[in-house]
Amino acid sequence: MVADDIDPPYALIDQAWGLYDARDLNLAIGRAALRALDLGEPVRVARAITYEACFRSARSYADSQTLLRQAVAMAAALANPRLDVIVTAAQAVTAFFGARYRDVIEACDRTKQRYLTADIGGLSWEMTTAQLVELWSRAWLGQRDELRRQVPAAI
Repeated sequence: MVADDIDPPYALIDQAWGLYDARDLNLAIGRAALRALDLGEPVRVARAITYEACFRSARSYADSQTLLRQAVAMAAALANPRLDVIVTAAQAVTAFFGARYRDVIEACDRTKQRYLTADIGGLSWEMTTAQLVELWSRAWLGQRDELRRQVPAAI
């Protein structure tokens, strides 16, 4: 895709995702969600809900699951492979913050499988985050043999 192929209103939404200053990221996600709602862009709305669920999981696992269920339903209805991978990775992240380490590993396995099956590019941030929470979960579970196998590949 070249710059001329990008629809300017949608490009503004995607530019908001590029504001990765930790203090402002949540604000950027909120702005992107509002813009996506204005434009009737359900995939981007679902993505914003998914990322908000990840943020909330650091404070309240239960609250994050309410949002994540909405995102899962939207992803299923939209049948968007990229969104499906993002939502599945978010299930791993929220499970990690909820100290549900076996659920993290299962969600990471599903994330990797869906990413490979969908044959989509990008999503390096999401895939790296899923990989990290899987490794941290294996550490919490004391799975040293699996860590010895996975860490060199991750580096």
